[in-house]
Amino acid sequence: MAHAEEHRIKEYLLGQLTEAEEEQVELGLLTDPDFADEYDIVVNEVTDDYVAGKLEGKGLKQVEGHFFTSTQRRDKLKFALAVNAPAVKKLKAKIDAKRDKQRRLRRYLAIAASLVLLAGGSLFVWRVLSNNSDLNKGLAALQSAFREERPLEARLSDFSYAPFSNQRGGPTKVDYVQRDRAASFLLNAVKEHPNAASHHALAKYYLSQRNFDKAIEQFQAALELDPNNAKIHSDLGAAWFEKGKIDRDGPELVRRTEELGRSLEEFNKALALNPKLPEALFNRALCNGYLGHPKEAGDDWRRYLELDTDSPWAAEGNQQRLYLKESPKPNQ
Repeated sequence: MAHAEEHRIKEYLLGQLTEAEEEQVELGLLTDPDFADEYDIVVNEVTDDYVAGKLEGKGLKQVEGHFFTSTQRRDKLKFALAVNAPAVKKLKAKIDAKRDKQRRLRRYLAIAASLVLLAGGSLFVWRVLSNNSDLNKGLAALQSAFREERPLEARLSDFSYAPFSNQRGGPTKVDYVQRDRAASFLLNAVKEHPNAASHHALAKYYLSQRNFDKAIEQFQAALELDPNNAKIHSDLGAAWFEKGKIDRDGPELVRRTEELGRSLEEFNKALALNPKLPEALFNRALCNGYLGHPKEAGDDWRRYLELDTDSPWAAEGNQQRLYLKESPKPNQ
């Protein structure tokens, strides 16, 4: 057999020829008995090489993936395996070794992937914990600083209850060490991790110091990063509310009305996002009272007291509601 013909038949059997070249081979099989005999010889050789385990790599894949797709060739393979038991054992051992190698490789890859994920996850967890450490310590210190007396009439989100003294100049019962610790932690949190949570927390600190402009700036920075956060909207409303209260006396009536209007707008946004947010309901009731809207304020207190029935905040709400009922109406 000419070497070129043998090579072409092998390429045909392994699916390496173009469609036009395959047609030429198939035409030869139909019209040339000698070529058909050569074809059978090559088929037997390929089958014997496979059984003997002589094929490796790409050639092995081509034989398994293309050559033995023919029913006739699979029958030849079965016969060859039946009459050649030692070759069968050798082939089986080779296949088993190949499978073991693939399993080991998959296992090593899985371990490597796990290590990469673990390393990346550890870094992520470290960053989150580092961020949350300053943030949580700062918020805890801020609450501790005002645990006996809160600095604002309005409620700040997630802050525990403390009574409000309504004294000019802010509360007198302040833990100044804790207040200064809060400033340090929260300023560092914003510096290292300037996200919505850190800006929100620093804004609460500034608001507790009645530094309204800085507080509003930080609340707005937080909302740029998390615009649908109801608690941030409520706390921003509290900042505008407290600022409006400061301007209620003297020649600042126009500014006061504008600031209380902005406050009401933020409370409405918060309640649109979360209709049962207690801080927003409490604060909107206060704001409507200051704006001279007794009906709206009364409705807000009623809704608030349906959610909160027995907390110290509820006791304050009840006092405010009674005050509204006892106050003279605008037309009286």
